[in-house]
Amino acid sequence: MGADGAAHAAALEVCVGLYACGLVLASVQTAYRQWLEAERGAALRRVREKRRSERARVRRLTARTGAAALLAVEGTDGGDPRRAPGSESGRLEDDDVAGGNGTDDNDDGDNNDGRGDDDQASNDMIVSKLDRSRLYYVGQNLVLAYIVRITWLMLNIFQVAPIPKGAEHSCQDMHTLVSAANRFAQLLCFTAYTSVVGFWANILRQHSTSRRMRVGLSSEREVAAALAQSTTRRRPGQLMVAIPDLFASERAQTEAEGGNGGNGGAGGARDKEGFNAICSLLCMLLTPDIVQLLLNFWVYVIIIILLSVQWFECDKETYDEIDRAQTITIAVFFLLLGTMFLRYGVSLVSALSKLRHESAAQLVRSTIVISTVSSLLFALRGVLFLLEPLFAFRLTGVWAQIMYPWFFYPVPELIPALLLMHYMSPKPRSFRSPANPQTPLLSTSFSDYVDQNASAANQDSGASGANAAGFGSFPKQSSRQGEANMIWV
Repeated sequence: MGADGAAHAAALEVCVGLYACGLVLASVQTAYRQWLEAERGAALRRVREKRRSERARVRRLTARTGAAALLAVEGTDGGDPRRAPGSESGRLEDDDVAGGNGTDDNDDGDNNDGRGDDDQASNDMIVSKLDRSRLYYVGQNLVLAYIVRITWLMLNIFQVAPIPKGAEHSCQDMHTLVSAANRFAQLLCFTAYTSVVGFWANILRQHSTSRRMRVGLSSEREVAAALAQSTTRRRPGQLMVAIPDLFASERAQTEAEGGNGGNGGAGGARDKEGFNAICSLLCMLLTPDIVQLLLNFWVYVIIIILLSVQWFECDKETYDEIDRAQTITIAVFFLLLGTMFLRYGVSLVSALSKLRHESAAQLVRSTIVISTVSSLLFALRGVLFLLEPLFAFRLTGVWAQIMYPWFFYPVPELIPALLLMHYMSPKPRSFRSPANPQTPLLSTSFSDYVDQNASAANQDSGASGANAAGFGSFPKQSSRQGEANMIWV
């Protein structure tokens, strides 16, 4: 084995060491993410049980304070409050009985022992678990890709070793197995990084959906305000005429674009409506998950078909042609992956820049670094793969030693993974500390607050009926707000 062969074997051995380090890091992070997911689920179940028990305790205390208020009213008035439905005491008893039965207004519709809040908590947990499981499968795919890549490198090291006397190279089938190991390592890396792109695309989709909902809500409020103002200024008959006139200019413009005349304008409007319907249907069908599935499906199908043909074909020229087709396919898909990283990275940065959150700047920086470096490395890899099969340009001399195998395999497969492990590593979250002692749902000492209110209500129950029912002045807070404060953030 000459000097070039020895240098090539040494470079492959260094690559094996680098991939082994990446395999260990990816395995540790994947295991930690799985353990953290289990801990989050257990913590969420504990929070739900605690909230259910605290809600039951609040209802029991409400029932007791309502009974104390009823006794106080009966003692002062000397009569049965139920006989005076229109009196203050009668309304007080109705409210107290309703509160004792668990239908107080403070519950915001969370009846049936809190099953509404628990369902909301389950939905929030499912959504967050789906988002986190995508990153979990990224680690799994990287672990498998690195195992297959290390196997391919070891086979290449054995291939460049000196051949003993009387020995021959392996058969054509062994070459096909080595090529298959190389291709499947590339495909597993492609699947892992497309999962990251799909994760970003889902974040952008949720952001745009929530933004449209907010815009629609504000538009509905503006329309309601305009209608209320119109009813005060116009006669009732004029209101029905004013509303269709808002869209008169838009209808005129649509008819003018569709053509001159009734039939032409109507036909153009129908064509435009059909085109818009088709575009809406495609947008609904081609979700980020569907696009990711289609990309992975077709790249696997193409490579498997080419490998199958290569397995049964022994002609050297045909073998080289199939290998070149495989290289072109992998290069095109990695160029597409680099474009997707750049596109969704820019969109995510523009969306995060509008947020007024303390961690938005850090998220913007991490997204810029990951998208820029990954897109450049994937584009460079695609260009290097296309040089020889398309342009018949082979790297020689110093450029060959610099580029191969570093920028062909380890750099574009390890650097983006290390960036993802650094910037998107799982971190344990804790509950928020109370910002104000007057907001008990933000605090973990909620039972202490309930005890204080219950004791204060019992002390004031003998003074007057209004003070005895003071437990009804419990600070109102919606169930969604409490849910957001109590679940992992």
